[in-house]
Amino acid sequence: MPIVVSPPDPSWPEHFARMALQLSSYLASAGVPFITIEHIGSTSIPQLSAKPNIDIVVLVRDRATALLARDALIWQPGPTEYYKCIGDGGIRGRFSMKHQDWSAIPQRSVYIISEDDEQGMLSLRGYRDMRECLKREENADLRRQYDRIKWEMVEQGISDGVEYGQQKNGVVRKILMRMGWTHEDVNQKEALDVRKPGQLVGDDPY
Repeated sequence: MPIVVSPPDPSWPEHFARMALQLSSYLASAGVPFITIEHIGSTSIPQLSAKPNIDIVVLVRDRATALLARDALIWQPGPTEYYKCIGDGGIRGRFSMKHQDWSAIPQRSVYIISEDDEQGMLSLRGYRDMRECLKREENADLRRQYDRIKWEMVEQGISDGVEYGQQKNGVVRKILMRMGWTHEDVNQKEALDVRKPGQLVGDDPY
């Protein structure tokens, strides 16, 4: 099925707020402490088109807490609201959690990252810097480039999620370098992604 991209939707932050409240209640019920629940990816950036999927990071202190958070999202929700863990989903440094209510609109992906995981924190640095960069009006040129490449892939009929993510790498590199990243920094981030086109793996929120 071809990748679906939606025009900017002002309701995306509202959906995130509702989902974050739900996630925090699951974690609290299981007694799992967390540092923050963040909206990342294109749906967190006004004026940017995106796949209709809310990307969320749950940041915790350490790996032991990450394991508890993973289990909480599997066992605390009801039978139609639970999450399934797909390991790291092909991107090192996280637990990738897929919401199992496939009728929900928009869909959501949750990534559990711990502060003691250097790989996960590199990814989180990238998510944060990209969000900050593309929200700034002085970077509207990059926002337009990033938006345009998505619609070009829609026109091409791209159906593979891995290919969709990796074809954006060139623009993502420009964005991160504007935020002070070096080429080596970006290379290290890209090396975390071990997914191959055609594999059924997790999403990349970039």
